Amino acid sequence: MTGFGETKAEQEGYRDGTEDERFRSVIVFVSAAPTPPVPPKDHDVTDDKPKTPPGPKDRVLVVLLENGGIQVDVAAILLKLKKLLPDAVESLIPDSALKQAGDYIKEQIRKKTDSILESADLLLNRFDSAVPAQYSKVIILRDGSASYTDLTKALVDQTKANKIIDLFILTHGGTDSISVRGGVNSSKIGEIKTKHNGGNPLNLRAVYMMNCVGSSLNDAWLRVGAKVSSGTIKNNYLPEPSMYLFWNYWKGGQSFKSAVENSYKTTIGIMDGIIKSLPIIGEYLAKQIDVKNLDFVKDSKPVIKGDGSLTIKSPR
Repeated sequence: MTGFGETKAEQEGYRDGTEDERFRSVIVFVSAAPTPPVPPKDHDVTDDKPKTPPGPKDRVLVVLLENGGIQVDVAAILLKLKKLLPDAVESLIPDSALKQAGDYIKEQIRKKTDSILESADLLLNRFDSAVPAQYSKVIILRDGSASYTDLTKALVDQTKANKIIDLFILTHGGTDSISVRGGVNSSKIGEIKTKHNGGNPLNLRAVYMMNCVGSSLNDAWLRVGAKVSSGTIKNNYLPEPSMYLFWNYWKGGQSFKSAVENSYKTTIGIMDGIIKSLPIIGEYLAKQIDVKNLDFVKDSKPVIKGDGSLTIKSPR
């Protein structure tokens, strides 16, 4: 799942000499170099002058993207919906109707987001839009660079550069697991601090995870320095439109807690409308279901740990 503005895109390589360089891809969006400030006059400098609050130039977004990690599992959703139909009705539903329903779900979600279901490259454009207004740099770790080694290097390098780091995880996963090359679990997250950053905390601020059972890793991120983290309680069937909505709420100024919770609530409303308007099976489902209580919706509920009051403008 690259079309970026040519004047913004700049590639950096986070290299691991043991890995095949042919398939590695790290995309970094950076803002233009600022004009050097005019040195202050002597009378402008005082010991009690307040420190300038952090701005976009102090913030970096790191996105770990493994192909397929942001896709909605339409087949799994349809299977669960089909089981809700009365036996007499289910036996009358042809496979062609299910395919039609699947296409309908994809199309309706596409209309509610920015068409990212088609391509990872379009997804990159979504985050590119945050430079330079919200972040000075967006580091995309994808394909060959979607690995534990590259994630570690990106987080440590940006910590040493004294940047405020927000991290988005858009991959598959499971309990205590992020599915990328080299694997990521609680122990390996801890080692980013203890083995690769001299035992010092990372400059992580917010971690937002779309991998299944991401909540099982919340504490691990907090232990290495993150101020707040969120992941789903069980399998995540609704990475979209949840990710799209969270991103817009977050960069629009909502607190982390509000952005996470509002994206989930809005997603439920969107899915309610989609499911109940499905061709053929929708009329049966509309009479007997409450979408917010469907198991795949409850499984996708996010769990927040840490300081949910932080906003995109907050210091770390």
